[in-house]
Amino acid sequence: LGFENYTWNDGSSPDYGPGLIYRQEPAIGAQVDPKNTIPILYRNTGSGATITPTATRGITVTPPPQTGKLQFEDQFNGSALDSNLWTFATNGGGKYSINNGILTIESGKTNGGGAWIHSKQLYSAAKGKMTLEMRVRVSNFDMSDWGFYLNRVAVFSFYARDGAFYAQVENVKPYSYKINNYNPTTWHDYRIEYTTSEEKFYIDGNLVYTATQYLTDQPMYVRLDHGSVGTNQMIYIDYVRLYQ
Repeated sequence: LGFENYTWNDGSSPDYGPGLIYRQEPAIGAQVDPKNTIPILYRNTGSGATITPTATRGITVTPPPQTGKLQFEDQFNGSALDSNLWTFATNGGGKYSINNGILTIESGKTNGGGAWIHSKQLYSAAKGKMTLEMRVRVSNFDMSDWGFYLNRVAVFSFYARDGAFYAQVENVKPYSYKINNYNPTTWHDYRIEYTTSEEKFYIDGNLVYTATQYLTDQPMYVRLDHGSVGTNQMIYIDYVRLYQ
């Protein structure tokens, strides 16, 4: 949100000075003009001062969903993976690169091989709800998944394979719910909310599936990968963050 040439209601000038634009997320309870996005009524500054424009039309800012404490976040702003957060691996000549804040993982050309990253740390729903958020796209629909990973037969993730797209819940018994109307080869914001009793899959803020079977409280990795069917294929990742 931008606003300019305002003064605090005690008559003093904001630190940024007149004529400059100051940008900040709206405070909870603040009111915001839906037309030109300037604050209406007040903004909490942390010191008791408030901003009072003359406009009175506005809508109340709603609180964000409760996500828990941020465990880690990576926006891939460097030139290499953060070795404190991630392990990179490949079994088919894959590699990764980071450019302009986008992590690209290439599968390599070994049929049945692939490449992936997984978190260094394990996370368990036994300690409370886990919320995983990712912005991802893939080069095609073949052998790619992103989400929680326990082992080769226990995966809880978004999954693209053989021209289709799924919410995957695989533990003891494999189960996949086909997702329609979303194309994973274009950018989307993905969110998985995982507890010991249910797992919710969201795309661009829309709930697409809720699983209530085959879940686990065992510690799991965060993992994003792309396999190969004999051609080099890519998964692109803008950011990953986990709350609990």
